[in-house]
Amino acid sequence: MSSAKSYHFNPFSFVTRINDEILINTVPHNRVTFSADFQPVIDFFLQKEELSETEILKCIAPSRLEELVSKRILLEGPAQKLAGRYSRQHGYFTMISEQPEAVQEKLQCSHALILGVGAIGSHICWNLAAIGVGKITLLDFDTIEESNFNRQLMYTPKDIDRVKVEVLAQRIREFNPEIEVVTLNRKITCQADVEALLPGVNLVVKAIDSPEESMAWVNIACVQAEVPYVTGGFLDYTAVAGPNYIPGKSSCFACQGDAGDVKRIHGTGPTFGPLTTLVTSMLSMIAFKILIGKADGYANKVYMYNADNGSWDMEQVTPAVTCQVCGTTPAKPAEDTAPMVNNPLVMFRSLFVAVLVLTVILGEIYQQPLVGVMTFFGIFIAIPVVKKIHADNLLKTRREFFVMTCIYIGFSLVGLVIGNISDDSFALPTSLRTVFETIQLVSATIIQATISIAIIFLSLCGVMEYAPKVVNFLNEDL
Repeated sequence: MSSAKSYHFNPFSFVTRINDEILINTVPHNRVTFSADFQPVIDFFLQKEELSETEILKCIAPSRLEELVSKRILLEGPAQKLAGRYSRQHGYFTMISEQPEAVQEKLQCSHALILGVGAIGSHICWNLAAIGVGKITLLDFDTIEESNFNRQLMYTPKDIDRVKVEVLAQRIREFNPEIEVVTLNRKITCQADVEALLPGVNLVVKAIDSPEESMAWVNIACVQAEVPYVTGGFLDYTAVAGPNYIPGKSSCFACQGDAGDVKRIHGTGPTFGPLTTLVTSMLSMIAFKILIGKADGYANKVYMYNADNGSWDMEQVTPAVTCQVCGTTPAKPAEDTAPMVNNPLVMFRSLFVAVLVLTVILGEIYQQPLVGVMTFFGIFIAIPVVKKIHADNLLKTRREFFVMTCIYIGFSLVGLVIGNISDDSFALPTSLRTVFETIQLVSATIIQATISIAIIFLSLCGVMEYAPKVVNFLNEDL
């Protein structure tokens, strides 16, 4: 082809038409919108297996091409045939990586060690086999019981009394013959047992809950070998994913301090199939991210699913002590007297107040009313700055708009008072009538100020909401 670069339309990008708009992709931050007038252009893109950059730029603006490429809608090179067990997974990878083939290759070259193949282990094993992790080692000493069936995958009533790792390995090999499955029918009895298993392992799934020391053994062994691990379980009716260990990115289990001599006195932990699926799906996603080297966002976090209200909560994990295992030290608390000059919000408000003070001085004392008009429009110009300070958090941005509006109107009232006092005709009330007239004037001014706050606040919110849409519309027409 004549152009140095060629593209094809991502076959996994959803294209829908809603009234007079064409939407590509569904998630808002990943969505691209065209007007219905572009239907022939979209049809042309969809019909071609390979598009040159020149062909594309004849149909859309360069900025639109850049947008389609950045959102993985147009992919470089000619279209590839969709076939094989990983074809749909490849589609997911095209949306998260510029090199989807490399992501699959990383998985195929990975080795996961699963300690325990009960509820947590069997589910994660299936997920890792489904995405094509090249080698999976299964370790457990238990046999299958009837009570396992409400939460453990791949086992059937015919398997009762059979060794778990052998049954699971057989089913996984049948499910995905392309991967290697190794079985170890044994129990972890000490830290050395874990250490002996780690050479060549890229990820450990800690899914055993006995003996009580097993968490400490796995943690120490993995930290020393620099092998990441994921772990999770259940607390009453809550599913817990974490704490997980990512070498060089997160603290470890020992960073929380010594819990003391913990022994189970009574009780069998309740488990529920849907809850198991939820927590193991989260752990499997974290495991996947670790294996492809994209797990930084999951470091030092514990996720909890509350089945009572259907919510996922996240807690940040911070070291409680200087860790003797991984060497992490607790973060020093911020000094109460620390300077706030590096706080963007404080700096913005300080600058805003300084501008308003200058406006009052120039407007009321030096009779320069144009400054007030410029300040008013400056509030609207500051909208992108406020959004950036609050990281596009809609609620915080709107709250800041309200604060800005109140400060602006407050300084306007101060300027009004200064202007009246400095007027030669100003005089204090000398009779009951003038007192009531003054009260009436002050009340009317307060009402006007309140209405002004509402109008300016709504205007700021409206500009923030609709200005980007207008820009996109104009960009489409270009």
